[in-house]
Amino acid sequence: MRDLPPVIILGGNELASATAIDLVAAGFRVLMYVVPEETYLRYPLCFGDALRAGQKRIQEVTASVIPEEKLADLRAMTFAEKIWQAAQFLQLNRQIPIVADVPLSELFSPLKEAVVINTLPADAIQLPDGYEHLLYLGCFPMHRDERRYRFLVEVRWNYQLGKIVPPDVGDTSKLKRDPHFFHFPFQSCHTPLEGLWTALKQIGEPVRYNEAIGEVDGIEIRSPYDGQLWGLAHSGQFVAAGQEVALIYTGRPTENYRDFSFQERVVARGFLVAILKLMPS
Repeated sequence: MRDLPPVIILGGNELASATAIDLVAAGFRVLMYVVPEETYLRYPLCFGDALRAGQKRIQEVTASVIPEEKLADLRAMTFAEKIWQAAQFLQLNRQIPIVADVPLSELFSPLKEAVVINTLPADAIQLPDGYEHLLYLGCFPMHRDERRYRFLVEVRWNYQLGKIVPPDVGDTSKLKRDPHFFHFPFQSCHTPLEGLWTALKQIGEPVRYNEAIGEVDGIEIRSPYDGQLWGLAHSGQFVAAGQEVALIYTGRPTENYRDFSFQERVVARGFLVAILKLMPS
């Protein structure tokens, strides 16, 4: 049986994390590349949160930042080769290595084959030129008309959610979210101020309209909705004016905030099927 190619997932968000879990369960070696600028409101479900804590465990799968001492022990090779050798050490221990602050061109350089899954917006990361031998998968419509992608997976809440399409496909769904098929029960809370964020509540707690969710430099940020907090920015981080600091579920309180949503599960399965389509039989 042919060896499975390594998979690099760009992003540490919920979509990326759900995809990583499915691929690990299917036997793929996964490495996640995260950008520090990405904000994780549902951080209990985001492997990218490992940048803050060193490790992150979700559904019996652990992601870990590559220890610097492990890299220091590896001699007589390029830095990228050290990263991949250290990554293999973590993967053998059934962990997902987390990499940040390394140019993608350097990370890709030792690879003869790999699948690259991009879950980040087109303007959040610049894919390096060259490396046409790698197999790229993206999100529709974020990466539409970008020719290097072999397939895109629909990520919007509509009846085509999870569908696998070529990058040049026409946009058959004019609405971001189709109200005839999906009720989108989430609303966002944004801060009008920049400064140091302090959360006053926790993920899973109910919140009432005009109730304080957190503070920016001591000034209260209040909820614009009744609901339940499903996502919240970490205390102690600097937030920009207009930045989203909370995700509010507007339905009845539920324990489902602890798990991936239908969207993330369907998109993750779409990426798995797309990889299998690319592999020779």
